[in-house]
Amino acid sequence: PTEQIEFLESAGFDVVSKVEAGIYQLTAWQPEGPLNDVKVRRALSMAIDRTALNDVILSGRGQVATQPVNPGYPGYCAEVGDYPYDPEAARALLAEAGYGDGLTVALQSSQGYIANDTVLAEAIAGMLSDIGVKVELDIMEFGNFLAAFSDAKLRPGLFAPRFANNPFLDSELALSFYASSYTRHASGWTSADYDAAWQKARTAVSADERDAAFC
Repeated sequence: PTEQIEFLESAGFDVVSKVEAGIYQLTAWQPEGPLNDVKVRRALSMAIDRTALNDVILSGRGQVATQPVNPGYPGYCAEVGDYPYDPEAARALLAEAGYGDGLTVALQSSQGYIANDTVLAEAIAGMLSDIGVKVELDIMEFGNFLAAFSDAKLRPGLFAPRFANNPFLDSELALSFYASSYTRHASGWTSADYDAAWQKARTAVSADERDAAFC
């Protein structure tokens, strides 16, 4: 837990940290309902202050993510931006989607799987409540969390996993989660163009070809 770092340093320990090769993110599974509306998903994204999550909860030891791939990995696309933190715009999007009076979503989180995961989920729930979204927070024992990771029927709304980049290869592992053929954490989203680019990237021999295909 990052809140213990200051104590360790004050006790004379040298604490060394590095941003891990993985992304903490929310995935949505709701074939019917508010989360099936892209405006709602964009609103939720814009309601989350990622910089505050990193600075306050992770003691500045993490890095704000803009995509599933870490900077420095083949397949990282520098030109890909992120939705800005903008609660007012988020409220407007919810109103456009027909949820001006608010809505309720479930958020499933692990406990003790990654650093401060429970606190991160609680903070996200608070940020979403600021735009009128009531969050039913489900802090799960890891076995149940892992079962829900693999079975979409057990994920009734937002799910907070850690997706990994393979530190010895490139972004193929992280980006495989979005391929139509990937069933372990089905997203409900499919794209023929994405599938074609992913297959091209994972079969290319040249690093430059893989990088271009991933972007």
